[in-house]
Amino acid sequence: GSIEYTGRKDHQVKIRGYRIELGEIEHALQSIDNIKESVVTVYTDATGDKSLVAYIVSDHKEADYYKEALSSQLPRYMVPGQFMFLDRLPLTGNGKVDRKSLPSPVWEAAADQYVAPATATEEQLSSIWSDILGHEKIGTKDNFFELGGHSLKATRLVSQIYKDLGVQLSLRDVFLHPEIGELGAVIDGMQQEQYARIEAVEAQPYYPLSHAQKRLWILSQLEDDHSAYNITGVHEFSGILDKSALEDAFKSMIERHEILRTRIKSVDGEPVQQISEVGSEGFGIRYTDISELSAADKESKIKALYAASLQHRFDMSAGPLLRADLLTISEDRYIFILTLHHII
Repeated sequence: GSIEYTGRKDHQVKIRGYRIELGEIEHALQSIDNIKESVVTVYTDATGDKSLVAYIVSDHKEADYYKEALSSQLPRYMVPGQFMFLDRLPLTGNGKVDRKSLPSPVWEAAADQYVAPATATEEQLSSIWSDILGHEKIGTKDNFFELGGHSLKATRLVSQIYKDLGVQLSLRDVFLHPEIGELGAVIDGMQQEQYARIEAVEAQPYYPLSHAQKRLWILSQLEDDHSAYNITGVHEFSGILDKSALEDAFKSMIERHEILRTRIKSVDGEPVQQISEVGSEGFGIRYTDISELSAADKESKIKALYAASLQHRFDMSAGPLLRADLLTISEDRYIFILTLHHII
């Protein structure tokens, strides 16, 4: 894994959908007794997952103590998952914290706490956890969430257990029994069943609509306000944007997900889905450069384009049923507007 260089102390990061101010966490840490120095950074593990790590200089070296203290001040998603205790923080030549020199966190349990799997179920669980969490040695007393697990990884865990062990757990089971030993006992007490994967249908010229899609299609024929079914999101990009990479990312996504290449047509009076061939869906990002406009004109242009996206009328029979606009505000700031029709 690697530590992400975060620059300024008040740097904002995005982890699992949450926008987090690192400076706010560091301020909360400094208010706790016994802490001499502290810094918070982002760690990316071998699976590409990001998590918060707190580096602390203190004589009191109990992670649970600091987790509890932070939990009383911050929401759960802002509490670091790992605490590293150092004798001193590494500094740059000008006396600032050298984040690049911070040691990588150690997530595995200490050697004297390791308890080897004792049953076949525990062996399989240990292997599954290793793949999902990116750690090699996981014992029966290790806690899934203390090793970097979270709700998204727990979802993968439940799916993989069903696939490998033939039992259907709920996410609640994982949260109530976060250790391998506990979860293994739950699994051994459940009835096994054959894993049933969803098979892809054979290629066809047309596919039936789902019940929800059919309802939307009928409503869209009866109502004049087609924009009621538009889902629009606005995102701000900071830094140097590689437009070619952005285009390629969308092409890859559209190629992978057939629903993004789907049109709704009427055949013999019945609505059906038709999937376009890759490259023929007609999608393209629309670029608008407003960097030369005044601040007031920029704001007006952004609002106008956002309103146009909200009110865009998709032709369901022609497609594509998504639209993307990128506004260049300056050389390192962009506004991205993405709109999809609810039927896809």
